Amino acid sequence: MIVINKYTAITCGHPGNPVNGVTNGSEFNLNDVVNFTCSTGYLLQGASRAQCRSNGQWSSSLPICRVVNCTDPGFIENAVRHGQQNFPESFKYGISVVYHCKKGFYLLGSSSLTCKATGLWDRSLPKCLPISCGHPGVPVNAVLSGDKFTHGSTVHYSCTGSRTLIGNSSRTCQEDSRWSGTLPHCLGNSPGFCDDPGVPSHGSRLGDEFKIKSLLRFSCEMGYQLRGSPERACLLNGSWSGLQPVCEAVSCGNPGTPANGKIIYSDGISFTSSVIYACWEGYKTSGLTTRHCTANGTWTGSTPDCTVISCGDPGELANSIQFGNDFTFNKTLLK
Repeated sequence: MIVINKYTAITCGHPGNPVNGVTNGSEFNLNDVVNFTCSTGYLLQGASRAQCRSNGQWSSSLPICRVVNCTDPGFIENAVRHGQQNFPESFKYGISVVYHCKKGFYLLGSSSLTCKATGLWDRSLPKCLPISCGHPGVPVNAVLSGDKFTHGSTVHYSCTGSRTLIGNSSRTCQEDSRWSGTLPHCLGNSPGFCDDPGVPSHGSRLGDEFKIKSLLRFSCEMGYQLRGSPERACLLNGSWSGLQPVCEAVSCGNPGTPANGKIIYSDGISFTSSVIYACWEGYKTSGLTTRHCTANGTWTGSTPDCTVISCGDPGELANSIQFGNDFTFNKTLLK
């Protein structure tokens, strides 16, 4: 005699995985529960769990995982933004935008921003600041005309009295933060002597005789580089050999911006300049927040790390179930 079992286990089968997500669970029979989660950078829309019912159907359909979008990061004054070629632009998770400064400006901060899974950009907007060449200097017995020292500006030199200008009568501030040409000097009318060539700002001169065949040596303070001739001799025609020396402050370049942080103060990128960082709300810093441009052309320390603030596990309540395991800033737990 053959006995047939009229009772078979009710099963709902695997519900499938949401696009850009995954189904967690290995049992698909009556009353079993599965949980749905989305991949990084996607938000779950719909039920986060489903239970197998007696009719062999899951209590909820598969949810949708929608990509996270960041807001338009905006445009920067005196900069060009490079991103996507399609319009309107979309700023979804993983997309990066890049900024380049227009001619005559230099970038302070990070040139590239990337949309994070939180829907925020990983860095603050950079700034495009005007390139400055600094004061070009004024030779002894000369007059400087022009009071703008930013990129594209031109200054002019002339000599006092009956002296003759030797060298560049005009100089222009270039894109590399340097003046074109070299500092000129004024030739006087004293037979057997050269005129005082002066002492470069932030520099020193060894020698104080200006007779024919006299030799002068120039050097710069720490943190400054000498451009021009380190040695000059008084020639028979009453002029100095070589080029007028100038002492230029060394540059440390762009100090960069930390992820989840921003620059709140900067007075330049050359020797003695400083930069101060701060973290976004909900983040704390590890490391120094102030950096200084040193004499060797490097910034002190390193860009600080901004890490999200964690409140820690609050613990479980008696006779309750905790939903969620993210204990960082602005997150909410359900019990």
